[in-house]
Amino acid sequence: MRAGLAVLFALMLALAAACAEEEPDDVAADDPDDEAAPDDDPDDDEPDDEPDDDEPDDEPDDEADDEPDDEADEPEADPEEAFPESSHERGVATVSEFHEAFPEHEQLMDDLLEVVSDDAEEADVDLDEPVQILLFIPSLEVGDAWAHLEAGLTLRLDELGIDHEITDFLVEPDEHDTQASQVEQALASADDYDFALYAPTEWEAQKGHVARLSQELPTIAYNVANPFPDLWGTEESPISHIAFDHEVGALELCDWAIEELDDGDQIALLRFVRGFVDDMRSGTFADCVEENSGIEVVTDYETDGDQEKAFAGAGTVLSSYPDVDMMHAASTAITLGASAQLEERGVADDVIINGWGGTEEELNALREDDIDVTVFRQIDDWGVAGAEIIRMHLEGREDEVPGAVSPEMITMDQTFSDEDIDAELEYAFRYIDQVRGDD
Repeated sequence: MRAGLAVLFALMLALAAACAEEEPDDVAADDPDDEAAPDDDPDDDEPDDEPDDDEPDDEPDDEADDEPDDEADEPEADPEEAFPESSHERGVATVSEFHEAFPEHEQLMDDLLEVVSDDAEEADVDLDEPVQILLFIPSLEVGDAWAHLEAGLTLRLDELGIDHEITDFLVEPDEHDTQASQVEQALASADDYDFALYAPTEWEAQKGHVARLSQELPTIAYNVANPFPDLWGTEESPISHIAFDHEVGALELCDWAIEELDDGDQIALLRFVRGFVDDMRSGTFADCVEENSGIEVVTDYETDGDQEKAFAGAGTVLSSYPDVDMMHAASTAITLGASAQLEERGVADDVIINGWGGTEEELNALREDDIDVTVFRQIDDWGVAGAEIIRMHLEGREDEVPGAVSPEMITMDQTFSDEDIDAELEYAFRYIDQVRGDD
């Protein structure tokens, strides 16, 4: 298994993004049928004996006994109604909105993350055959986050004593149609699998496939910790959503930028694939900066998460806004493409460029002063979290599964020494290092 992972890891790191310029499909999910058949009214039993009209009736009234049962006939509250209006307007809930609506899930998340950070304890399951897992990930890109996911997932399942087999479906970040076809292919043999782990190319564009997978298999959504309000609580919703909260990361970068820049300085956005993730990363960052400072967001450029397009986009920004002070990059590939353009133009020391995620490529660039800051993720944790949720489900502890999981992130900049970075990596890369033989 580890040899296979090592090959997959090497493949993931070797492949450069060559994103196709396809427009995302607008896939709409059918509205879930929330209507339930009403319970039959209880039969009224007639008394065996007629009461004597002259004697007082000391026996309790049968109708009074039946009254509490009327409460059971009342329909349960619709989970969709618990979400705030902002979630409905957006069509997707942020992690904070989800926890506001369902506070018990915040405690469940904290409990799970404590388990994730500890050593594994063997699962209480008796399996006749390996657990079959479908894994859909847009991993054909420069960043190594997906290799960390699979390493954390696979090795943690090994530690838990859960024999398993994973069937991978890989695409580039903007190949919406290809991923949709992959889901259809897997659904045709859904009975052969036990779980689906689904990282969509774009959350809202693939909503229909999220719903269909969830109807067929216990499904964990990846790279989005953001439930759909109209699906949550129905059979069309994933059992959990795991991601490093894009909104939190954007706000951390915003705070850093406001500290480093002055009022009147200029920022350009180099956007990821258009959609929910980019809205949370680029849009949240831009709104935060403009609402809390005098810094101006002067332009944005769509890169589709492609390194070459980011290189070209950074060049366009520099030509149009030669005094730009920062370029906000929404992914690793964008960071690397933009930083190469800044270096070629000889302005790398004059324009701030950030990373997003703290991948190994970004950390190497940070060590070399090629980038200025990144949001660093405890990256192996998201694979470990998926393994622990599978374990909970197999043990019959579905009620302990949190609906949204967002592991820890920290802002890491050039004030971090090599020793500081290595200290963070010792925990964050604890599983991927085993795959690579670095332990």
